[in-house]
Amino acid sequence: METKKEIPIYLDLQGNYHPTIFDLSGKAPFELYLQVRRSVTSESDPRDMVIRRNGSVFDLPAALDKGLLELIDEDTKTAICRPESRERDEHYQDDSPSQTLESLIKLPTDFRGRGRPTQSVPLGAATVLRPMVQPGHRYTLKTKSNDLGVQWWTWRSSSQTQEDVDISASPEPTSLVSHRSAWSRSFRVVSELEMPPRLTIKLALAKEDHATDDQNSSGSSKLPAPIQITITNTHDRPITVKTTGDQHHLQPRGEIANPRSRVTATNPDVRNFSIIDPETQEDFISDAPTFISTTSGGGKLLRKQLLTIAPQEQIIRTARLLGRGLTAGKDYRISLRPAGCWWAFGTLDDLFGDEDSTSMKWPSGPLLLPMPLESDDVVVFRACD
Repeated sequence: METKKEIPIYLDLQGNYHPTIFDLSGKAPFELYLQVRRSVTSESDPRDMVIRRNGSVFDLPAALDKGLLELIDEDTKTAICRPESRERDEHYQDDSPSQTLESLIKLPTDFRGRGRPTQSVPLGAATVLRPMVQPGHRYTLKTKSNDLGVQWWTWRSSSQTQEDVDISASPEPTSLVSHRSAWSRSFRVVSELEMPPRLTIKLALAKEDHATDDQNSSGSSKLPAPIQITITNTHDRPITVKTTGDQHHLQPRGEIANPRSRVTATNPDVRNFSIIDPETQEDFISDAPTFISTTSGGGKLLRKQLLTIAPQEQIIRTARLLGRGLTAGKDYRISLRPAGCWWAFGTLDDLFGDEDSTSMKWPSGPLLLPMPLESDDVVVFRACD
């Protein structure tokens, strides 16, 4: 008996936060994505690969019903079956992709470096999995084999448009399979994540600064004055924030960890800011990732890295931005790059319980969403000689 030919493709299952968490209230969106790309070693066809999602692992309801994927309750070590349609939540709708061009996935043939581009396919996990999970439990969505369940796929010339694909034509005879037999994603379910409070952040040029003359004389700065950051807690409770280092919060998918000193720190990192040329949109401050150790303190929460802001309290910080590359006499715009930070309601004494304590273990329980440090302010200045 002739063995059917197979083409392996690379797949990985990711969530929209790390670690992945399912907030049943919907305040924090929940989604699972299949990351998929073609193998550079298994095939080298110059055409694009087009896959129809219906009935495959890319179609989550069908994948669960067919046993291509299974949901495991890690607390009870049992597989969770998908409810019959009449037993599902009254708001549940089957979001299997319809038999249209929108159900197609295109995997390009072009190379990027040593690999091919990765496509991210959302599975509609919040809607499909909601009737199957309970708050307080941990689950794993996993494969049972390398079978992808793809019923139809074809090759397409790169010059063809999506509309040129005839989905009524016969599929390619070769089967598509996963490059590995087991892949999974675990997530925890909570009833409702606590939403972070917000601090009001205002930006302005400092009114006077004697160090500016020294900076200008060295040619290192063309700003008329440093940036003044005014941070106000408008909440009715004290808020403690982590000003630098490992932020230890839920991290949005694709976001690089940022251990830089935030604008709340005594000496904010200048890369919290952008200096933009409004004509060219060039940014004169690099936002390159900061690769430093985030394990200072042995993975503990350090008192010296925290700041408590009382209700209605204002704190003022100053950032000295260098103006390398700026043209004297030209106008530029300064803005704050959005960043997140770890936070907690209460004071340092509330957290540590002892005013002499300098460190503590991270609070137990699920990680929180980061507090956004954002400002709508844009400061316009004219570069000095």
